[in-house]
Amino acid sequence: EFLFREYQQASLKVVGLSSLAEDTILSSSDWTSDFFKLKLGVSAFHLEPRECVFYIDEKEDGVALSNSLSALFPKYSFMDPSSLLQESINETMGYLTAVLSFASAALFVTSFLLLLVLSLLYLIENKKEGKYFYLLGISRESIFDSFSAAMFLLLTLGAINALGSLLAIEFAFDEVLSESFGFVFSFQIDLIPHFVVFFAYIVSMLLLFIFLRFHLKKIDYSKREVV
Repeated sequence: EFLFREYQQASLKVVGLSSLAEDTILSSSDWTSDFFKLKLGVSAFHLEPRECVFYIDEKEDGVALSNSLSALFPKYSFMDPSSLLQESINETMGYLTAVLSFASAALFVTSFLLLLVLSLLYLIENKKEGKYFYLLGISRESIFDSFSAAMFLLLTLGAINALGSLLAIEFAFDEVLSESFGFVFSFQIDLIPHFVVFFAYIVSMLLLFIFLRFHLKKIDYSKREVV
């Protein structure tokens, strides 16, 4: 590494003052063309300006402005670079949504099967309690209500845990996207997955109650051994 310095004496004309705190280069508008042509030896035919960049207010719609400018100046092409990034983000989110939807469906089926096995184990573990209730004169409807209350508690705790985990995953996913794309996204809760979890909770509850009622009707509590 080395430090290269070149000093020259010249007269400069002060045309104004700048209050900018950061490092700034103030020069003529065509100094870049002179630099590339004289210092770097680039042909002048390759220095023709073909593109320009201008900034708009954040509240302005870049896509709508590009369309209106294209209509006013049909010989020129206008484009909002942020729209390309937004399309890339939407495409990525579409793939992730498809994968997550498939995984969620598989997990829902697996969870329901596990819940069914858990219900069977619960009935087997508490078969003596059901017989005791029956011998004490408690009706099958009351026995069903007792077992249903226990299942309702388990399902409700599981649904609350699922909603909390989903909220944490959404927040972590938002942070990962912000770091990956270099943008600060405002965190917003997507209500659709939460409605899906709630719908799955209601459906699982109804199916489980139907299974529980059907299973309790088949049990003969008058026998000595109840399975």
